[in-house]
Amino acid sequence: MIGVDISEEAIAFANTYYSNNRLSFIIADMATLQFEDQFDFVVCLEGIEHVYKDAGIKMLYQFHKVLRDKGEIFLSCPIKETTPEKNPYHLHSYSYDEITRLVTKMYTLESEYISSVTSDVDVVYLHGIKK
Repeated sequence: MIGVDISEEAIAFANTYYSNNRLSFIIADMATLQFEDQFDFVVCLEGIEHVYKDAGIKMLYQFHKVLRDKGEIFLSCPIKETTPEKNPYHLHSYSYDEITRLVTKMYTLESEYISSVTSDVDVVYLHGIKK
């Protein structure tokens, strides 16, 4: 299992506290991953909203590229309809329809779930299979 982050500081922390013989962490840009057909699963929990929309779309294509046939994606993000625009680290807010439409271009949607994280923030969780 490989964890990816663009932050050198985050990767150093992860390698110090969580790395083991089955889990490693690398510094990389998720919009330009250097893997191909190598993984059965990609998990991106509340990460796509931290990049601009064009980079988010590139991330979804990269996730598709790194997955083997029938590989699975697990993705979550806050949805625009219920999330106030107050987090300065969120560079793009996805509506439910927008994120679902982007994911279903490349993945067959197996399940979806919306969870109320707080009284004013809902998060959509999507599970898809590579087309």
